[in-house]
Amino acid sequence: MWKTINTNSNLMKCKKNGNYKIKIPKTDYLFWHPEKLVSFSGKNNHLMTILYSNDSWFYTFRHGKGVHNDNQVIDERYLNISEFEEHFNQHKVA
Repeated sequence: MWKTINTNSNLMKCKKNGNYKIKIPKTDYLFWHPEKLVSFSGKNNHLMTILYSNDSWFYTFRHGKGVHNDNQVIDERYLNISEFEEHFNQHKVA
């Protein structure tokens, strides 16, 4: 079964090789998600819809903030569906 989350498109950081890098709201963590499972709508495409399945796990990572480690992954974790939804449900889009 497929689920969706609607969020603001300003959380999308970049697109590379058919995937979007998306920021998790109110954290420094990011994750990659396939382009085919992300859609944009609304005026100026401000609304982003993320499609995912019930058995998904999300690999999230955080980059350093210094001059020498800004592209280095300094922390990583896997989020299950309930943890993932909890982060995005705190960031409701009207």
